[in-house]
Amino acid sequence: MTTTADIGTPRVPRVMWEVVGAVGGIMLLALCLGVRMMGALGQMLYLLVVAAGLWTVVRLAVLKMRGWLVPGWWRAPLAREVASAVLRGSFWCMAAGAIHLNLGPHLLGAAADWVAGVLAVACLVGVLGAGLPVRPTWGLTACFGVGLVGLVFEVWQTMGTLPGEPVTVAPPFRGEWAVIQGGATPLVNHHAPVPQQRGALDLMAVVDGAVMPEAPEHNADHFSWEQPLYAPGDGTVVAVVAEFEDAEGWSIDVENPAGNQVVIRLAEDRYAVLAHLRHGSIEVAEGDVVTCGQPVAKVGNTGNTTQPHLHFQVQTTPDLMGDDNRALPLQFAATTRIRHGTETADPTDLRRPDRLRVDQSAVCEK
Repeated sequence: MTTTADIGTPRVPRVMWEVVGAVGGIMLLALCLGVRMMGALGQMLYLLVVAAGLWTVVRLAVLKMRGWLVPGWWRAPLAREVASAVLRGSFWCMAAGAIHLNLGPHLLGAAADWVAGVLAVACLVGVLGAGLPVRPTWGLTACFGVGLVGLVFEVWQTMGTLPGEPVTVAPPFRGEWAVIQGGATPLVNHHAPVPQQRGALDLMAVVDGAVMPEAPEHNADHFSWEQPLYAPGDGTVVAVVAEFEDAEGWSIDVENPAGNQVVIRLAEDRYAVLAHLRHGSIEVAEGDVVTCGQPVAKVGNTGNTTQPHLHFQVQTTPDLMGDDNRALPLQFAATTRIRHGTETADPTDLRRPDRLRVDQSAVCEK
């Protein structure tokens, strides 16, 4: 019976395959680690899955043309081939699970079906391809193993909650909104690596089941643009920034990441921050006493931002980026969370891609 041991040795020495596989895998792991520290692991995972799926198809085609691919090798496999297939296949299955936790159709709008389809096919190609190539390189297989451990860790963290007692506040928005960044890991929250923002949420309004129309070109095309925002509780305004003009599209402003903002002192060591606000929309001034539900501003696109949305957090000091400041886990009163079709009232853990529906009749009840 034919096994991969019977296949002719390729002209390229075995050691060269091992070196190339190991170096490529290590470079990819380093890239993923760097992206994780930047808080963009979810987006990186999409690109990685699609790129690797395409590479798998090309590689299998080349192996087949050169006669190095033997269908049915699993009937009499070598132990190393079984181990490699299981390890690589497990990675692809875990990648599919991580994408499921990260992905919400409402976040993609009109593109939801085809994007989800492409990602699903890419993961399936990865799983099938894991067991087909002959003579897998152990250097690259080891990198798959490290990647699998990393993904398990990220998924496990995603399923948990942020440490600490959640702070309950009234939602600063009305209607239905979606969490586009939020949670305990960079897989679902680009704020997670930054202690001052780890409990922060980025939120966008949901209209007709989506957070934006197809191919928005201007701020005014976004559903969140100029949506009214409200005080999340009784308190005193301790800081207002209102000087920045709104950008169209991406705005990289690392010096003023929050852009226009309002900071409200709700209690001792409890400060609510509403950021990326519309220029000229802020209705309060420093020193004003506000009540729960009072209009304070509108959603804009100022600071370090990619599109109109609300950045909201409750923190321990007035200074967003102060060394001793910490963003706290949140709970919105009078709010129902919708997560993958399951509804939960007044949830204590919020993460991407949750949808939040506000009961406007009870939003500021004591």
